[in-house]
Amino acid sequence: VGIGSVSAGVLDRANMSLRVQLLGRFEVWRGGAPIPPGEWRGQKPRDLLKILLLARGKFVANDQLCEWLWPESDPDSAQANLRSAVSDLRKLLEPELARGRDSAFIVTKREGYAFDLTAPVSVDAIDFEQAIPATARPDLEPALASYRGDLLEEAPYAEWAIRERERLRDLRLEALARLADICLSDADYPITVSLCEQALALDASRETVWRNLMRAHALSGDRAAALRAFERCRAALARDLGVDPLPETVKLHEEIFYFFLIRAVKI
Repeated sequence: VGIGSVSAGVLDRANMSLRVQLLGRFEVWRGGAPIPPGEWRGQKPRDLLKILLLARGKFVANDQLCEWLWPESDPDSAQANLRSAVSDLRKLLEPELARGRDSAFIVTKREGYAFDLTAPVSVDAIDFEQAIPATARPDLEPALASYRGDLLEEAPYAEWAIRERERLRDLRLEALARLADICLSDADYPITVSLCEQALALDASRETVWRNLMRAHALSGDRAAALRAFERCRAALARDLGVDPLPETVKLHEEIFYFFLIRAVKI
């Protein structure tokens, strides 16, 4: 996320820029230094920040925030808790802030709250999504390397994170498959194998990835691994989808089998 303009006097860009890590373990840096765990006033301000960031600049309704963060509380208590959490979060992100309405990050409307992504903030999940459509290997490799882990690993069952976590996983899967295609064309077979295995760990039903894995093993001279990949593919498809491999996959298996068989006879 790029750095946008902020009113003079509201924010010192050098000292108050934020960097947020949502991929893998959640962490926030303020002015280049990580915010110590002791400065967070409980879990609710943390979760509030995560929810607002995942909304990508859109306002989240007060009622929705209360339902997610205080599901067992009555409406009046939940609304009071929300106002307190917003105040705590603003003070944490901007310790010198005098008035909540002057916050450069947390924007208020009657109906809810939003995180202003035009403020000086970098969010790794957003940066990943912006970089991942790349089609060149020098761009794709660092983009994939920035994916340190699934979104908010410490909150695997949080309702408000599940859909976004799955969406980012799908983006990573597509990028892994795309990079595997490139590396196979580059005759970089060990890297192709590694990328295919990573992609198949996310979705074992991707036959195009299985075929690339078979090709990479075969072209590197490892017939046994190529044939094992086909058997793994067949087992995965039967287990997950109840289907057999496509004709293209069966044909590739036969080509690999007979190519090595003929070569062995000639030797």
